Amino acid sequence: MQKLSFINLLVLFVAFLLISPISAAQAINALPIKENITKQPLNIPFAKGKIIIDGELDDTLWSNALTIDLNIVNNPWNNLASPIDTTAKIIENGKFLYVSFIASDPNPENIQGFLTDRDNAWSHDLVGIKLDTHNNRRLNYEFFVNPYGVQNDATFNEITGQANSAWDGLWFSFGKKTEQGYQVEIAIPYNILNFESDGQVKKWAIELVRTYPRDTNLRISHVPIDRDNPSWLCQYPEAIGFKKATIGKNIRLTPSLTATRYDTRDIYVNSSDVASDWSAENDVEAGWIYAGNKCP
Repeated sequence: MQKLSFINLLVLFVAFLLISPISAAQAINALPIKENITKQPLNIPFAKGKIIIDGELDDTLWSNALTIDLNIVNNPWNNLASPIDTTAKIIENGKFLYVSFIASDPNPENIQGFLTDRDNAWSHDLVGIKLDTHNNRRLNYEFFVNPYGVQNDATFNEITGQANSAWDGLWFSFGKKTEQGYQVEIAIPYNILNFESDGQVKKWAIELVRTYPRDTNLRISHVPIDRDNPSWLCQYPEAIGFKKATIGKNIRLTPSLTATRYDTRDIYVNSSDVASDWSAENDVEAGWIYAGNKCP
């Protein structure tokens, strides 16, 4: 078999770049990621104070936060380097878990996102966090925000592979577009989460994610994912901290009312007044539905 010449190899490479959905710059940056570096536990700093969720990222507390680079594309690419920069910061104060993102974009005019209803922006540009607060790798919370601060939240069951977007927690977010892309601030109160409130240091499975929907929809993370392993949650690193976090005593009462009406008629009665042949039975039942993360 005749060996390919250098010219032939060059032609094949150029042809690949032309038909590939990624650009030449992205191809150059698409390098394998060292898994043992990126799956180290994340020590979440604790600091007193609070952060105003306004999308500005200028609060003093952010200077004490842990900085994490989201630089791995694990879908559809197989853990290759991201062609765009995303920087997250995370810190907590015992009441709130604060997360911020700076999502750079070389073409901010192409950012996908607009104001819409909650849980209706899953196809937009998004940044967010996943938390398994029991660290049993079965269920995780998902909090995602688009460039305009629209919230998407859900719980995801790793066993069934199904997400429940009907779950809505009371949390806070703000997003804003910039000349370099967009940035987001998130505050998640601990009282909407379920976890063991024992006053000890906790270990929660965690992942930070950015979605980048363009010609190719990139899923960008700080975690390399083995896609042959059906459990992605089992591959997330642990976030360590949250010693002063306490579970809430939220109670939600939803009034309910069930009303039924039965109409019957004796077909064997021969009457000129058809309306009087019908008899009605009404049944009304009032009640309430309790929901909370601790029984009262």
